[in-house]
Amino acid sequence: MTKPSVVFAHGLWADGSCFSKLIPTQMPTLFLSRLVEPFGNFSPMGVLWTSIGASPVYESFTGAVELLGGVLLFFPQTTLLGSLICLIGAGEVFVLNMTYDVPVKLLSLHLVLMALILAAPYAGNLFDLLVRHRPLTPVEEPPIGRTPRRRRLAFIAQAVYGVLLVLLAFSASLFAWSRSGPPGGRRWSWPSPSSRRTGSSRNSAA
Repeated sequence: MTKPSVVFAHGLWADGSCFSKLIPTQMPTLFLSRLVEPFGNFSPMGVLWTSIGASPVYESFTGAVELLGGVLLFFPQTTLLGSLICLIGAGEVFVLNMTYDVPVKLLSLHLVLMALILAAPYAGNLFDLLVRHRPLTPVEEPPIGRTPRRRRLAFIAQAVYGVLLVLLAFSASLFAWSRSGPPGGRRWSWPSPSSRRTGSSRNSAA
């Protein structure tokens, strides 16, 4: 497997799945039937989905991290930074899948391995920087094309592919949000005292 194919495969996951979290449609919001359900009836995956769905801000944050890592992968100068961010994001997903019995364990493991493959050429420099505190030597990237024109075209094609992937994933998630809104319907909450007073006054007037 060549480096561009690994970049495209990992970027496809990162940019394709991040918008379902960035625009929180993956994990359900809290609704009344879930709140009154006994906790013992929850599956481990249900506990995870409900706890993350209770905080849409955190769900959107995890999506933003995945999006950032996926976008950085499509540019050669930022592949290392993108692979490290994707390694953190995919590693968290893998641990959650293993500990909460989410049935996509192999996929998340493959994503962790692909992020490690992308970061492997820079392992020596990272060790020198973080452990030995030594000066870094630049890592030479093998050129994609033999001529500057071919390398420029390859860079443009890679960037265009990444932009199109982001736009398609964003439009799909936005369409799903506009059609159904957050999973589970609107967030349920106790009525405020003012609304209770308004309701009681209406009942008394009736």
